[in-house]
Order: sequence, then C-alpha cells, then structure tokens
Amino acid sequence: DLPVILIVGTSMSAGKTSAATKIIRKLLAENVEITGAKLTGAGRQRDILSMKDAGAKEAFSFVEVGLPSTVVDVDVYRQALQKLLSLIAISKPDVAVIEIGSSPLEPYNGATAIHAIRSNIATTVLCASDPYAVLGAMQAFEIRPSFVTGIATNTIAGIELIESLTGVVALNVFTAEAIPSMWKIVSSELNHFIRHKKSVRN
Repeated sequence: DLPVILIVGTSMSAGKTSAATKIIRKLLAENVEITGAKLTGAGRQRDILSMKDAGAKEAFSFVEVGLPSTVVDVDVYRQALQKLLSLIAISKPDVAVIEIGSSPLEPYNGATAIHAIRSNIATTVLCASDPYAVLGAMQAFEIRPSFVTGIATNTIAGIELIESLTGVVALNVFTAEAIPSMWKIVSSELNHFIRHKKSVRN
C-alpha cells in the first residue's frame, strides 16, 4: 500500500536528484515521512546523501544490496531489487520517493524496476534535458508523467514546447513560484492513491 513518487529522466543529468530533493523538502514541510531510494544507475552515493540532506528519514540504493551498478543480467537485478524494495518497506515511510537513475535507452534495467513498482506509483515526475526527448521517454517507459521538470523547463520557451508536444504540464520546480502547482498535483495524486487502496481493501 506504500505510495511511490517515481522520478525518471530522459538522460543521466536531467535534474532527477535535484527534483527529488525539492519534492522531499515539500513533503517534509507537510509532515509527511519519506524514504528515498535510487533503484537503478551507477553507484554514486551523492544522490542518496542528497535525499537524506533534504529530509528523507532513510535513503537506499542498489549498492546496499551488493550492486555497484545495475548494468547486470536482468535476473541478477531482479533478485537484488526485491531485497532493496524490502529495505524500503521495512523503513515504513508514509511515501517513498524513488529515482530511476538512467534513461530508458540505457542498459540499467530501468524498465524492469518500473514494472516491479508500477502498482505502487501514485505520481510520476519526468525530468527532461530536452523538450523533444519527453515523447521518447514517455513511449520507452510506457508512462504518462504527472508533470515534466528538469533542465528543459529552465526557460518559458522550453515549458511551452513540452506542453504543446505532449499535453503534459511542465514546471520548473527549481523556482519558488512553481512549488504550489507541484504540490497541488502531488498531494491530489497521493490522496487519490490512498483512497483507492482503502477501497480495494474494503
């Protein structure tokens, strides 16, 4: 029943971790307990430390379950992923903020990770380095993001192009004026997820 805010990107340096820290800080301000995690990518602890610095009570990555990188055979990755998801569940947060640290076209098992947590995803955030890459990521990951952010939203022209190409809201969450719009989307989708899970249990 754990709701997940999933953060994916069109490339390795599209602004995923920066977006995660912004979201974690806002959740913390709303008295939401968060566990952060990075499910795929290369083993840089900087991203995990950034999540902790932002206020996550715990933060985990595939390094904790023995993988220096997730460029491994899919069966090896699935076994490690189950251990990693168990660590997240045991920490008992209100929400998990989970980063997929690769683009969909790179061999980091990103699609496998998303498939494993798909039923828990309440909100999907796509960080884009380029407006035109948004469509490709949506198709490759088979997702429709709740909103797009990242480097591609640094300009008004980039925001307008993303929204024109995809029909998805684009927000530069690195600006203070975008935070209320971001929180409106995230809180609405988290509440919808929680209500749905309760109705299924009942």
